[in-house]
Amino acid sequence: MVRIRTLLNAATYASVATGFTAVFRYIGPPYAIAFAPCFAVALYMDHRRSAFSAPRWVFGVLAVLIVGAAFARVSESFLIEPILDALVGLIAVKLLETKKARDYLQIFTLSMFLLIGSTLISFSSIFLPYFLLLLLLLTTALILLSYFAIDPEAVLSYKATTRLIGNALLLCVLSIPFTAFFFVIMPRTPVPIFNFLNIELGRVRSGFSDNVELGGVTEIQENSSVAFRAEMARLRGVDPYWRGIVLDHFDGRLWRSSGQEPPHSEGPAGEPQGEMIRQTIYIEPNGGKRLFALDIPLKIDMPKAKPSAGRTFSLDEELFQKAKYEATSVLSTILPERNIDRERYLQLPAFPSGRIEQLARELSAGKTEPDAVTAIFDYLKFGSFKYSIENIPTGDNALEDFLFTNKKGNCEFFASALAVLLRDVGVPARLVGGYAGGAYNEAGGYYMVRQQDAHVWVEAYVGGSGWIRLDPTPVSLEGGAASVWSRLRLKAQLMVDAFNHFWNRFILTYDLRRQIAIYKGLRTRLAKSSSLFEVDRSAIAKGVGAALGLAALSLLLYMGLKAHATRPNRLASGFFVKMKKYGYERGKNEGLEEFTARIEDGSLRDRAYRFVIPFEEIYYKDREPTREERKMLEERIDAL
Repeated sequence: MVRIRTLLNAATYASVATGFTAVFRYIGPPYAIAFAPCFAVALYMDHRRSAFSAPRWVFGVLAVLIVGAAFARVSESFLIEPILDALVGLIAVKLLETKKARDYLQIFTLSMFLLIGSTLISFSSIFLPYFLLLLLLLTTALILLSYFAIDPEAVLSYKATTRLIGNALLLCVLSIPFTAFFFVIMPRTPVPIFNFLNIELGRVRSGFSDNVELGGVTEIQENSSVAFRAEMARLRGVDPYWRGIVLDHFDGRLWRSSGQEPPHSEGPAGEPQGEMIRQTIYIEPNGGKRLFALDIPLKIDMPKAKPSAGRTFSLDEELFQKAKYEATSVLSTILPERNIDRERYLQLPAFPSGRIEQLARELSAGKTEPDAVTAIFDYLKFGSFKYSIENIPTGDNALEDFLFTNKKGNCEFFASALAVLLRDVGVPARLVGGYAGGAYNEAGGYYMVRQQDAHVWVEAYVGGSGWIRLDPTPVSLEGGAASVWSRLRLKAQLMVDAFNHFWNRFILTYDLRRQIAIYKGLRTRLAKSSSLFEVDRSAIAKGVGAALGLAALSLLLYMGLKAHATRPNRLASGFFVKMKKYGYERGKNEGLEEFTARIEDGSLRDRAYRFVIPFEEIYYKDREPTREERKMLEERIDAL
């Protein structure tokens, strides 16, 4: 036998834990740290069936203070997190109180609000398992609460407990098709109403801003979170480069865009030559303005997207929401262009030691321009330099330390060194920032590009006809065991990410336009031909019949469950009506035996017990009374 109170507490604490886990990463540290001991203390006290003896108004004042402290931090850019903090604080207070039926209801409501609140920050695919688990827990808890409201000290057999949980699971399963059906047919607005709330401020750092500092990508290259996904066919024999920003001015530590170059347009050199590739890109919120596409991008179809310098695209506002756009690119390593501003692309800061200039002269001595470019490139790519993101040079002389002392660095050092050495020998050069590579997901048909794929490379203007891509960064070699572990981890991430991608594609981007397209597609198929239409009509008739049959079955099941639950309740109602005639009214949260025990008239109390005891035996064992038992209980009510 299991006490109703024990089962209800278990479902309650599991519901709270589920809601809290869903929003944990968004909760402020003080609230998260305070919640854990409150949860543990409340759980222990409920297990020991004790509670704080403080009056309820003390908890009310504490709740007001928590809400006030949270809302004092609300601002235009920090709106949802304080609300979640307040909800967590309120749940902690409610757990510590002596819990009656209404307190449990309030806890259930706050737990659901926590999960709903998390979607206002990030409506990711992790919401689905959290939602299904919480739905099952709350359904079970509400059924238990109906028992608890009648008699808090009631007990259930293990068989009855299993049946109760099974009924709760059945109700959840039956609700899923109806939920999916309404999701499909409910009209969508062209722009999500609450889209301005669904932001991830500070959650994901952009791969690039308008500046690239030596060593600045290091933190990003240790971040395995997804930057964007690009739906397209897998490239064969070439590594994808994803173009995002072009930088032309260097001050010795920082590369930036001078902003002097006009947006790209078709010039006398013509368009890039190569295979034309279209991509559908789903970009994660990153707080930046840059849009990424396969090198070399020709066009991006997205509202408010505009061309920027160096065949790049950007937005006027920072990107704090998931977004989707179409990109058209030419797979090429050469970007045709004539009549460049050579002075801009030969700009160099002063290097007092003169060592960099001397190295450039040594590498290019007696060589033609193309040969000099090859010699400098090979010196960095295949020489004694090693790729590393640890213990890299810092400070004002970081580039010289990399070239002559440390000889270890990440992509910014290799690209900066190549661009500076090329400029020093009179070859115009610039940096291009974006991403390189990406893991191809065969299940979803897309490249998953992570923040750790952030990369910088060089474009050199050789031969007077265009920019040539040069990537001097050597391949990073890991140990065998680490490589195996990385591959296994990547495979696992791709499996999970496929679900995330389909969630983004079919849930987040499901709008009015897609609804209309689906309806038109169905109508076209139905009207394809008269013969097919007849077949389709038959299929539709069968489908409608099956749907009606399922609905009827669900209705009968529901009515059966309802009748099962309400027949004993009708007997209890008749008992309470009879007792009211004697001036005894049951309290809101008063159990049957508790109510009967306060009847002053001994004879009436004995007759009442003659009804209550057998009624509880039937009701709390979750079984239907037989005809004889129902007749016996009705007679005992009449005898009152």
